[in-house]
Amino acid sequence: MIERNKRKIRIAFWAAATLLFLLLGISRPLLQLSESMTWTLFWVLCALTLIAWYLINQLWYLEFRKTVGALLPILTEEKDPDRYIAENEKLLVGKKAEQIKGILRMNICAAYCEKGDYSKAKEQLLALRPQKLYGIQRVAYLADLAYVYFYLDQKAEALDVMAQNKKGLSDFAQSPHLGGLIAVLQIFELLARGNVDEAKEALEKARERWPDSRCESDFLALEQKLHARESGNA
Repeated sequence: MIERNKRKIRIAFWAAATLLFLLLGISRPLLQLSESMTWTLFWVLCALTLIAWYLINQLWYLEFRKTVGALLPILTEEKDPDRYIAENEKLLVGKKAEQIKGILRMNICAAYCEKGDYSKAKEQLLALRPQKLYGIQRVAYLADLAYVYFYLDQKAEALDVMAQNKKGLSDFAQSPHLGGLIAVLQIFELLARGNVDEAKEALEKARERWPDSRCESDFLALEQKLHARESGNA
């Protein structure tokens, strides 16, 4: 509801806030308010306005996350990446905040990866401005970008992204949300650097630590690359 009526709520809120400040100005001579009292009321109104606006935005964000979360089964259970892309693209229309666009474009990226279309996945990520992303979202963005580069066999670019994100990858290596992906990246990195034995050992450990089905297709792809290296075909 908040999402659908966000523009109306914004207009109504600022119209009401403006009216309150006008009433304060008009009522000052009528109520014989002193200058100090007027300024006190002014700053109280400012504080209340900012708090109210913050709460409205938090409610909108919670509703937005709920809406986005409700789409996930389309990808994970129904196995319909095209519909998942379409639904996220609908939500993307009109969004200006980079963090919100980041959530949606990274979702779309995940769906393209599911389809095996890593070029379009990369396009989604490169459409974002990573300097406007913070915390775990920035780490996830750079991890996704390195992941896509590895699958496109753009090893130099992938290694460069991982170097930029070294601390973030280390900090979230045991995260239930990013740990599996980071383990996959670390094995890709070992392979890219020619450390086949270390990559093989890391893959065995990763399979034990991250038995999540989301990682299994990546583990299989890495296993195939390892077999190819050992056979001297790659």
